[in-house]
Amino acid sequence: MKKILNDLKHVNAGTWARTVLLALGVVNYFLNAFGIQVIAFDDSQITELVNAAYIAITGFYALWKNNSFTAEAQEAQHYLNDLKVVHKAIAKSTDEAQATNHAESNDDNIVMG
Repeated sequence: MKKILNDLKHVNAGTWARTVLLALGVVNYFLNAFGIQVIAFDDSQITELVNAAYIAITGFYALWKNNSFTAEAQEAQHYLNDLKVVHKAIAKSTDEAQATNHAESNDDNIVMG
């Protein structure tokens, strides 16, 4: 029980929000199935909600993304992309070296008899 409580302390806000929204949706679905309309929407309200969600999601995404309009920003983005490629190559070669070392160490564990 302590482990579960300790794990829950480290759950981020996004996970909690998704879990609560899912629970609300499931509860609303089953209540509607039994004829109880707790969260009732008509077609125009659903359309407004979808439009608002679309605008909010695309707006926040556009603000969050790195929008490089100036030549300096575009050059910096190319530099960053090059650094990412180099970083991935280094990580891949490190992983391959570790795998090779692990395979060689397993060969050393074979007992001749």
